[in-house]
Amino acid sequence: MFLIPPKAEEWQSGRMRSLGKRVYRKVSQVRILSPPPWAGECFESSLLAMLRKARQAGTLSASASWEMSMKKLPKSFYQQPAIHIAKDFLGKYLVFNSAKGKVSGKIIDVEAYPAFSDKVSHGNKRTTRTEVMYHEGGYAYVYIIYGTHHQFAVVVNKESIPEVVFIRAVTPDEGVKVMKENFGKKVKNVRELTKSPGNLCKSFGVNMSLYGEDLTGDQIFIEDRGMVVEPKDISYGKRVGVNNILEGSEQKLRFFLKI
Repeated sequence: MFLIPPKAEEWQSGRMRSLGKRVYRKVSQVRILSPPPWAGECFESSLLAMLRKARQAGTLSASASWEMSMKKLPKSFYQQPAIHIAKDFLGKYLVFNSAKGKVSGKIIDVEAYPAFSDKVSHGNKRTTRTEVMYHEGGYAYVYIIYGTHHQFAVVVNKESIPEVVFIRAVTPDEGVKVMKENFGKKVKNVRELTKSPGNLCKSFGVNMSLYGEDLTGDQIFIEDRGMVVEPKDISYGKRVGVNNILEGSEQKLRFFLKI
């Protein structure tokens, strides 16, 4: 069975509800084709959510044949201020096609670092280390703390406005075996592999070779897999590890999913 994208008027009139139920009942026989341009994210999100629900419930057979393009975030996504866009990273997936294999995880914890508004951001001073922050949004900012721990952030906003969204934690998805190998020691729960910025980079294999990497390329990028995050799903707090004496340290610019 092939599910052909509906006509625009069918989707807009709400007739897709009955179609959705049929898809869920016969999900093991469905192959989803790419949605038409007018359908937008709602078409992808709803169908993908139904398929995932069926898989989790055990009603999706191992022989099921279904394809749907995951949506790599475009350059335009990153051209927004850190404070405005940080929450939009939650529920998206960080994907890295490493030399050892593909690893990915759902982003669950981020921090916003706006430009020139406080004394906290690295970008307040233009140096060799922070140069990539002055590029237009959509590049990786990787750096090292305490001489050993790599950290990963995403450059956002327009050129010459040095802002980033710092990725603090993800929930492991693909490539857990690779993550465990990179991490190098046993964990009781796979979430421990990526529960902090340092653990995340160690488990994913993120290092300085990814500094300045274009996030619209194929090596490392962020993907929208259709998860809808409601305001009620998000908690707020002060940014972690920021010196309390610095101006702006009290701002609640950390956003994380309630899990």
